[in-house]
Amino acid sequence: MFILRRSAKFLVPIGLLTASLMLSSGATTTARAVKNTPTPTPTTADNSVDSSGDATPTATDLMTLDLSSGDPQDVLSQLQSLNLIPQGGDVQQAEKLYVTARTKGFKYLPIFSGSLPADLVLQFSIEMNMKKDSVKGSGCGFLFRMSDSEYGAVLLTIDRHLVLGQYQGKNSLVDFDLAIDDLSGLDASTYDVKPGTIHTVTIVAVKTTLSFFLDGVEVVTSQDAESAAGSIALLMYNANQTQQASTCSYKYVWFLDLTNA
Repeated sequence: MFILRRSAKFLVPIGLLTASLMLSSGATTTARAVKNTPTPTPTTADNSVDSSGDATPTATDLMTLDLSSGDPQDVLSQLQSLNLIPQGGDVQQAEKLYVTARTKGFKYLPIFSGSLPADLVLQFSIEMNMKKDSVKGSGCGFLFRMSDSEYGAVLLTIDRHLVLGQYQGKNSLVDFDLAIDDLSGLDASTYDVKPGTIHTVTIVAVKTTLSFFLDGVEVVTSQDAESAAGSIALLMYNANQTQQASTCSYKYVWFLDLTNA
């Protein structure tokens, strides 16, 4: 059984993933564009290629990042300048995706057909339109490194939690369920899930490192993840059935495949 978790104490089966990775019952989607663009080459101030090595970025270095632009070249150049990701790979982009449902449970929709990145940078902007009768735990996010036996997940919820995990069957490699009001370095007053409010999420998954950035600010990084080839999918969770359909709207989505970088 393929299991998706809100936390270590909250297990919800979403069914076996088939080879075709079909959409869960009750969800709909639309996509308008998918295209490939080359990865930018990071440069220093004098436009020479950055060859600074593998120095580990400091907390101060990470605070200089501004990953909220949504521009792949800008975001990747910043990550590469701090050696958070290697050079190489191709960017794939999609625009105006959504998943909507009123039935209880997880809804997921694989996108970027044929792409199975093991290591990647994933960024998306999201607007949540969860109905008034939705209960805590409901939210929107993404699945990545998704196969029949393993997956990674990121979820933003209406009760102000940020979820990040990577799971192998019933085993948790990474499992964070963080209350945004308890986080340091992040202005919790800016976190809102009302319609019209858009948040930018960046996931950096390279080898055993898995990092989650919200609106350009690092939320959490784990060194306990695992590089694993798998699909990418939109994710929606309804903790209860609602009278009207809730919607997760993705204004843009892009990812960089670093598997062979």
